[in-house]
Amino acid sequence: YGEPRLTQDIDIVVAIQQTEVAELFKVLTPEFLVEHAAIEAAVQSGQLFQGLDQETFLKVDFHVNGSIRGEFQRSVTIELFPGVSVPIASKCDAIISKLLWVRAGSGKSREDIVGMLRDPEPVDQALLLELAEEHGVGDILGEIRKELR
Repeated sequence: YGEPRLTQDIDIVVAIQQTEVAELFKVLTPEFLVEHAAIEAAVQSGQLFQGLDQETFLKVDFHVNGSIRGEFQRSVTIELFPGVSVPIASKCDAIISKLLWVRAGSGKSREDIVGMLRDPEPVDQALLLELAEEHGVGDILGEIRKELR
């Protein structure tokens, strides 16, 4: 969604419980530099932990358990490469995530939202407003919508 650009990292939302930390660490460590304690802390706090791909040196932010109500259920599956399908955030949830980054000071995320709202792919406007209000970013959404008029 939004305007394509080169990025310095990849963001992945993972659903994980404390009892699964050791298994996730085991799965990640052949490919990623990651700290077991960082995964544990992220799961306890509901925050993120980072991993560094050892081949490409690409940084991956693993966001633990998401922060937007129902985002896993609304994910959509896309074919990333022939034969490789992955779930991604719905357009509505991507906008909410970007609104949260705008609130934290990201100007680039604001531009992304403008691009997503201009894009003809539909978004559930009622749900978007409900979630924006729920996360305290309804005012920012309103400002951006006014800019688009």
